[in-house]
Amino acid sequence: MVVVFDSASYQHRDRLEIAKVVFQEQSAPSTVRFDTTGAMSAVMEAWSFGGASMFRASMTGNHLLRSPRHVRDGPSGKIAVAVQERGIGRFEQFGIQRLIRPGDLMVVDLDMPYEFGWAEIGSSRCVHVPFDKLGLSHTEFLDAARRLPASPLYDTVRRHISGLRIDRDGEIGRAACDALGMSTLSLSRALLVSAHDPDADQHRDHEVSLPRIRAHIRERLADPGLTLESIARNYGFTTSELRHWTRERGLDLEQWILAERLHGVRDNLRRGRTPPDAELALRWGFVDLPALRAAFLDNYGISIGQWWEIRHER
Repeated sequence: MVVVFDSASYQHRDRLEIAKVVFQEQSAPSTVRFDTTGAMSAVMEAWSFGGASMFRASMTGNHLLRSPRHVRDGPSGKIAVAVQERGIGRFEQFGIQRLIRPGDLMVVDLDMPYEFGWAEIGSSRCVHVPFDKLGLSHTEFLDAARRLPASPLYDTVRRHISGLRIDRDGEIGRAACDALGMSTLSLSRALLVSAHDPDADQHRDHEVSLPRIRAHIRERLADPGLTLESIARNYGFTTSELRHWTRERGLDLEQWILAERLHGVRDNLRRGRTPPDAELALRWGFVDLPALRAAFLDNYGISIGQWWEIRHER
């Protein structure tokens, strides 16, 4: 990959504007803002291979907005399939908001408005492929994007993009580049088609999907926004479908989430030296201390304060 921008190569006063220009050249017209509360730092790399291209950005806090006007003035005809490498990204498109954590995969229709960015230091790598080569309508793409984590090819495509760390790309001939581009396009299409499958609900595998949902939840127990609705949206269910699907497999998802959070609370209290407080509540995904107190009392029949006093006896 070729370094197309390195902030260390520019005077501080010039970095911001040049970085914005390069960022837009490698993606699509947009409004890009960088966090200026500290020193701005960024390295951007790019590589074209066959009908696809790769763009990687490692930089301090930023926010990108591609508005309807940007789309009208500069259509790209492409989608992006990206893997978050570092930092937690905040992504919104089609009215759906997602937190993109390291290792998460996301897809973006570059010809529809969206917002993306992260605080502090982060990095992301993405491949751009032509939309018209996917064989999907925009409606089908939207459905696939909504269901993306449920695709059985999610991990395969994530590994493929993460593995495109080729330092010797100058030694790859044109025929090989074309083949690599075609394989990347084919994998991107397969990912979206498998996520869009209208019969996906009938083919979800119990042994694979339920553990994945549980792992997804455990990673996000501290997020008060983790709800049945957000999980359903992330995995391409309606809320009622997800509730029915998990109960068929012997799991009451809402109760399980609450039980996992309360188990974490009790474990922290048992090993800690401070009584329950607002910080503990937030750490385990409760909106505040009163919410934690109510949930604890309702589930255990004893107040959290009383449990704290006798914690070593239990």
